[in-house]
Amino acid sequence: MSQRRVKVSLPGHRKMSGFIKLGNSLFRAHANARSSRASMGVSGRRVRHRWILPRVQVSWQKVVLGLIVMALLFIMIAPRELFLRITYVPGDVFPTDIHAWRTVEYVSWIETEQARNAAAKAVQPVYRRAPDVDENVLETMRLTYSHLRRLAELDIPLEQKLERAKRDIVIELPDDVIVTCLRASPDILSLMEKHTLSLIQWELDKGIRQGRKSIAQARQRIEEMAGNLNLRPAYRNAVVAIAKVVLQPNLVYDGIATQRRRQRAMESITPVRRRIRAGQLIARKGDVVRNEHLEMLRALGLNYIDIFASALVAILLTAGVGLIVHRFFPTVMCPNHECATSIEVRDREILRRLTILMLVWMPLLLVHYVLSTWMGFHEGAFALVSTAAMITCILFDSPLLASVLAALASIVVGIVALRDPQLLYVYPAARALISTESTSIAPVGTYAFEIVAVTFTAALTGIYAIAALQQRAQLITAGGLVGVTTFIGRLLLGLVLGPISTAISLPLLWAVLRWEFVLAVVTGIVAPAFTLAGVAIFERLFGMVTVFTLLELANTSAGLMRELAEKAPGTYQGSLMVATLARAAAEAIGANPLLTYVGGLYHDIGKLKRPNYFFENQRGVNPHDKLTPSLSAQILREHVEEGIRLAEEHRLPEVIIDFIREHHGTSLMQFFYGKALSDEGRKDEVEDITYR
Repeated sequence: MSQRRVKVSLPGHRKMSGFIKLGNSLFRAHANARSSRASMGVSGRRVRHRWILPRVQVSWQKVVLGLIVMALLFIMIAPRELFLRITYVPGDVFPTDIHAWRTVEYVSWIETEQARNAAAKAVQPVYRRAPDVDENVLETMRLTYSHLRRLAELDIPLEQKLERAKRDIVIELPDDVIVTCLRASPDILSLMEKHTLSLIQWELDKGIRQGRKSIAQARQRIEEMAGNLNLRPAYRNAVVAIAKVVLQPNLVYDGIATQRRRQRAMESITPVRRRIRAGQLIARKGDVVRNEHLEMLRALGLNYIDIFASALVAILLTAGVGLIVHRFFPTVMCPNHECATSIEVRDREILRRLTILMLVWMPLLLVHYVLSTWMGFHEGAFALVSTAAMITCILFDSPLLASVLAALASIVVGIVALRDPQLLYVYPAARALISTESTSIAPVGTYAFEIVAVTFTAALTGIYAIAALQQRAQLITAGGLVGVTTFIGRLLLGLVLGPISTAISLPLLWAVLRWEFVLAVVTGIVAPAFTLAGVAIFERLFGMVTVFTLLELANTSAGLMRELAEKAPGTYQGSLMVATLARAAAEAIGANPLLTYVGGLYHDIGKLKRPNYFFENQRGVNPHDKLTPSLSAQILREHVEEGIRLAEEHRLPEVIIDFIREHHGTSLMQFFYGKALSDEGRKDEVEDITYR
């Protein structure tokens, strides 16, 4: 990449040279502005995006890399036992005998559900006394006898008494019962009323449930008890008839209370565990496939459909990552300016960065897979995914890329949780209390959702806590925020989905809170510590330039900058001024200010070889006065080559070497060119290429 800039080092041209340096640095900053805007989200000059993929060569290296990622993802999200011979559905017929080839213990959710349903069915319905029913029944009975007593005392024909009784009495009684009561003496009526009251009161005290069966049983008992009354049969029958008609149910069905008891009964049933021994017959040839068979086969891992689904998910995730980074993050994956002109350079750089992404994410996801599969510790994803996300954000200077990959990794974490058939939604610290405490058990999907939500939220918190990272101490703050996010997220989702909502006992609640606090603290410590170590490793192995690298290079009291200050103090001071001004300009145009500042510091280190040949280091004597113009021009040009050599010798990043390589430009050195023309006398004898 060439640029037309003038670089002159002559006495009397000090001010002009300083401004030219600044212009060169600003040009370099502007060249990096587009990639910086893309990675940092800073708005600048609008760029029209092409809705097609950039041209990328599909090399065998990329294919191998994709296959490795795909295989690792498949291992993590596939069922624990992979080798199935056939896929069955209920109603099929087994074509052959099936025996268990290994011993496995599993939770039979079918039997557990049956046991819970049986426990719920065994719960008797709950009834409550209806208000005012007893009082209304007794009042109706008293009014009935009161009317009968009053009518019996009237001196009118019996037929008229019967008609008036039918009209005045609020209950319907047979005519013979009314006539019997009207012919009875007042004493007999009082005795009948007393016996009726005792029979009704007895049944009301016992309680009469709603329903025909219950009221029929109560009336049958009244008839049986009335046989012991010391009354004439006609009077006894009248008492029974009045009591049967007056009697009403006083217990009404309480659906809410009944449902609560049934729910408690279901929750009291612990999951039914079954054991399948190696060699045990699962099904005979010709047996019809039932859900119980499928449950045992799933416990053994005998279901190919999950394997195919897992392979498809692994392919989609791998292809999705490749598509996303190529389509939406081209400048992040290849920020060098050579990428714009060389497809080979671009593909090589993209391959390198894809490899870095794989090495950042896959080992940490594999660690999570081991922890969750062998130890049942799914919560390790909070720290591990946050670590990978923060490393990505620092290495690639792209919070958005880190967020997208964190989202995809959270999906993988959720699938791993779903693959755990023994997973109960019980906090580890509370599992010991299951035998003595009532703990709700939720579906595995509920727990997987919590793992995904908290993992992604914690990763996002870590990413945007270091988005403007300027010093290593900020990682401690980021770790604290990740821990706090983990604690709050787990508690909030636990209140909605988990055992905290039903942890009515203090021991269980305290165990849950204590476990969550310890988990949050460990997450907040592990994430920044692993991030710091991971960044250091990738900086060293792959030469990645991060904010930490730039901060170390910005230390002017060590390394090349210290040597420059001692041997070329004028150049050192000029570089400081150029770096400071260039940083301000970079901030104004949306470029990377720290990168621009460090590039400004090191752009003239090549002057260390002959510091006195540059005006800012001269003390009165100008060596160029004794040199030919061509030799002077050569010395000026060589400070770029010498700077590159020194930078490579001291293992400076390539992006800093670009500042050294490009700052001088290719414009004509007018002073020496003019001097050469004056010395030679003929223009055609002076080649201008010598003075560029």
